[in-house]
Amino acid sequence: MRMVKVERLPDRVVTDVYVSHPILPGESRLLCESRELPEGGLVTTLIEGDFNRYQRTWRLAEDADRLTTRAAFDLVVDVKTWAPDWLVALELKRQLTRHFGILRDTVAARTAAHRGGK
Repeated sequence: MRMVKVERLPDRVVTDVYVSHPILPGESRLLCESRELPEGGLVTTLIEGDFNRYQRTWRLAEDADRLTTRAAFDLVVDVKTWAPDWLVALELKRQLTRHFGILRDTVAARTAAHRGGK
């Protein structure tokens, strides 16, 4: 992924990103805006680019123990491409599984280090 521009506005952040895919040639442009959700979280929607549709939502909530935060992630993507949807979905799932595995492991390591330091 290549970040070209980030523009902070009073009510949103606009980002211009170019994403490369292992199964697609070149890069896909994604110009989108991110806004905070009133109940906690962030929604990112497509402005223009090489996508028919793009919406990413993070919902954040305090966990029952009030010591942790629970995050829910939802992604709807429709890339303008010649590749079949099932192939794009399969590759996207593979990439997201890897990404969130790294994120989970990093958070677990930092949490363990933090608790050990008390």
